[in-house]
Amino acid sequence: MLLGLLTFLILGPEALASPVEQKRGVVYSLDGVSVTTYYDGLWQTDGDVCAATWGAGWSANQNTGIPTCEWDIAVGAPSLAELGTNQVVAMNADWLKSDLSAYCGKEVQFMKPDGSVFQFSGGPLILWDACAACASAPIVDLSAPAWRELTGAGGDQCGNLGTYSVQVLDNQIWPAVEGTTWAGPDGKGVPSTAVSTTLPVVTSIPAVPVPSTASGVCQMGTNQCVGQMLQICNYVSNAGGGVTGWVTTATCAGSCIMDGPSAKCA
Repeated sequence: MLLGLLTFLILGPEALASPVEQKRGVVYSLDGVSVTTYYDGLWQTDGDVCAATWGAGWSANQNTGIPTCEWDIAVGAPSLAELGTNQVVAMNADWLKSDLSAYCGKEVQFMKPDGSVFQFSGGPLILWDACAACASAPIVDLSAPAWRELTGAGGDQCGNLGTYSVQVLDNQIWPAVEGTTWAGPDGKGVPSTAVSTTLPVVTSIPAVPVPSTASGVCQMGTNQCVGQMLQICNYVSNAGGGVTGWVTTATCAGSCIMDGPSAKCA
């Protein structure tokens, strides 16, 4: 992993496309997967594709979350918004956290029901975040645009759809974070102490207080309804290895209801 990171820093992102880094097999696979959406990294420039379902700007707060694969960065870990991409995928939190350096940054591939391989227009899908609900159910979380393209959902529909086969390939797209070094999608290998010169430093983001009810226990990737507010538990600070809190992703015009592990506006 260290060799791959040094290659990336010295030679740039093109080095990762060399024969040395070609696909070498499947690291993890699931069948019968239901795909969900939990963020939209480019909604302000490319269109708010789920606005009709979850309200305009539903992803604004969610985009402030710090992905799990950036846990080890002491200062300056980029949020989803700062990454500026819709390629990030969130999967089984228990499995991913068992070895972040082994799995973070790997390519994620979906097979459609007809057997064809899904090709996202925004580029290869990359494992970079964790989902608690995905540890107990066959679920994978995507960006809204990736979800729409994969499912072929038209109109204003956004939600949960299945079933798909998914594979995590042994193909390193982004270098996994090592120590306090950030060398993500831009390939510049910026040390965390200098991130403020290129990326806004994220140290703490206000979160919605966790309700006192037992059902309101904040576990990464879980959803809940609080009145008309649709909330998700995400990272709100990278201090001390990651601090979670409830983030409101939408305020429903009508009511907020639970649909299995997901929350949605009705």
